[in-house]
Formats: sequence, structure tokens, C-alpha cells
Amino acid sequence: MKNLKNIFKILTITLLVFSCDSDDSESITASSTAGFLVDNNDSSGVILGIPESGADLSDASIDFTVTDLDFDLKLEFGTLEGVEKIQIVKTHTSGDAVSDEVIAAETTTLPFNLIYSSIADYTSGLTLASESIRIGDEFTFRVKLFKTDGSIAYFNDALGTFSVIVNCASDLSGTYDVTTLNNTSGFIRPQGIEQIVEVSPGYYYAATTGTWVLGGLGVAPAATQGYNFQDTCNTITVPEQKLAQGFYGNDVFSHADGMVQANGDIVAIYTVTFDAGNNEYTSTYVKQ
Repeated sequence: MKNLKNIFKILTITLLVFSCDSDDSESITASSTAGFLVDNNDSSGVILGIPESGADLSDASIDFTVTDLDFDLKLEFGTLEGVEKIQIVKTHTSGDAVSDEVIAAETTTLPFNLIYSSIADYTSGLTLASESIRIGDEFTFRVKLFKTDGSIAYFNDALGTFSVIVNCASDLSGTYDVTTLNNTSGFIRPQGIEQIVEVSPGYYYAATTGTWVLGGLGVAPAATQGYNFQDTCNTITVPEQKLAQGFYGNDVFSHADGMVQANGDIVAIYTVTFDAGNNEYTSTYVKQ
């Protein structure tokens, strides 16, 4: 898997190394940067808290309980010859509002780690009070390159971007007895015992999708036949994604919110698109 991941990175650097965000940021071609690749895949970060009781999440202030960041930037291969400096810049997004970017850190060497241990670290440099942060807000960190020839560019999102979403504490990993209803046809599939795995704080992977049993979703590898869902303060949503982790082109997404029930059971509600007509599903996970 590691080798496949590295092959994908090399292909990506060849096809789409950098992207420009403004007329002041010059596009750097693959030929001028061949062999120069950064990696932030070991980065981690979390902002968890308890929202104000009795208030809507959009209005509730947060008592932050866990806050940290390790933006881990490495030189995957190549050298920094011709590079003047590297900046890590950050923005804050709340709803449709995105802040101006500010410099979070600057370095002339790699590897480099940007470490945060408090919400004040996250807000530093931004025109943002911690009291105004809401569940679902997002802090995004990007790698910005300054070359000795005066050109400026950002690494493509797949290579140099890391985001942390403000969330409630979530602990849904574990074993569940799964039953899925195809709301469109009325068919019910008792899928049996499955594991839910936490991918990142509040973001999970369920082993099967729709009413397919594990291993029954065509020729897709069994390990890719599930879908991802997000737990935001006990509200379950399915971010738009492709079926079987991208093995198929069908879209998978929420058409209504699910929930984490008081007893720990989970209900996820989502759609899978098909040329012949979409199917809507309700998957119920009973905690074991």
C-alpha cells in the first residue's frame, strides 16, 4: 500500500504540482520542479469541545477540551535548491466566510513541524476571538513556496494542505450489529456484525454500503466497500464521496441527517446514485 501511495504521489507531482490562487502567484511547471515533493501525511490535529448547553450549534460558544496540532512537513524527495523560504499559511472558515490567510510559520529547511497546544495558537494572527468559534468551523493550513527567482506558488491541495474541523468529542469506534433498509425499494438487509473505525476525530469508516454485504459490491476490493460518515455533536452526515472509496463513479451523500441515539446506536441516512434512479438508504448500527 505504501508503494502504491508513493507511485500516486509521483504521478500527481508530474501532472499537477502547484496551483496558483492569484495573479501574483506564478504557476510553476512540472518540468521546473521535477523531483521536488513535500509530504504532510503524518500531520495530526484536533479541536474538540463542549458546546454551550441549550443553544443552537450555530450560536453556541465552546468550552474547548482537547486542542492540538502537529503539521508535519517533510521533503519526500529532491532538494530545496532554488527555494528562498517556505511558509505555512492558515485560514479560518465559518459557514461561507473565509478569512484572509496569515502566516503561521516560516522555514528555510525541511523537515519542519508546526506545533499547537491551545486554541490561542490556532487563532494567533487571525482577527478571531475564541468565543466566536463554532462547531463545524475549519482551520486550513497550506504550504506556500517562495523561489529565489521571485516566483510564489502553493503546493497543490493533495500535497500541501491540512485542515482541522472544530467538533464535539466523539467516540463511535467499535462493534455494531448492522441492518440497512433500502427506502426506495423497501428491501431490508441484516448485514450482521461489523466494525466502525475512526479515520480522524469525528470521521469514521463503516465496512459496508447500502444493502450490499461485505464482499458483495461487485469487483471492488472488500476493504473499500464501505463509506465514510461524520459525527458532529451526535448528528451523523455522509459527506459527498464516490462509491467504494472511489472504485465506482456513483455518488454517495446524505439527503437527511442521521443521529447517535442516547443508547449509543447510530442511524445513518444517505443516497447512492444510479443511472436507472437513485436509491435512498437508512443504516442502523446497534452497539455491541
